Amino acid sequence: RGTAGESTQRFQDQIAVKINQLTRMLGPTVVEDQAVIGSDLFTADGATMGVLMKSKNAFLMRTSLSNDRSQRASADPDVTSTTVTIAGKTVSLLSKPDNSVRSFLAEDDGYFLISNSETLVERFFEVGQSKQSLADTESFRLSRMLVPTSREDTIFAYFSPQMLQNLVSPEYMIELRRRKSAASEIALVHLARLA
Repeated sequence: RGTAGESTQRFQDQIAVKINQLTRMLGPTVVEDQAVIGSDLFTADGATMGVLMKSKNAFLMRTSLSNDRSQRASADPDVTSTTVTIAGKTVSLLSKPDNSVRSFLAEDDGYFLISNSETLVERFFEVGQSKQSLADTESFRLSRMLVPTSREDTIFAYFSPQMLQNLVSPEYMIELRRRKSAASEIALVHLARLA
């Protein structure tokens, strides 16, 4: 039988972000630029990912995101809204005990990050302090020279050499093997029940 991974929907649900008509209409007036960032490709069962946005109007974006998160928390009694401290800064956290909702909202100097990973939030603040971002690396500058912003592409995908090297690292391979083993055991249980 066929399967549908629904990884995009699962990620949207986990970080508690939905695109609606209002965000489609007002998006260009509030968001200057946006990127989906991450450190792995385990999209089927929980990748470390986030949505990074540079705001044109930080007040409107903060208000909109806070309202959306409040509505999400009030719509489900299992979702809790708290504040946590990461890298010495206050961060909003929406969470559910089963981690089907795990959404950190961090803000720094007009940039907003919504992520399912505390490590990505720490890295976000680290880049804000050090000003050593991915855009400063030689490989990114080369990619932007080959694919300039003047082309006005709808989507620009960039995988850094460090991320690609990480995908073949021993740690990644061990985790991949562990996840595949766990997934196959679950599939065997389903097959046994069908039999």
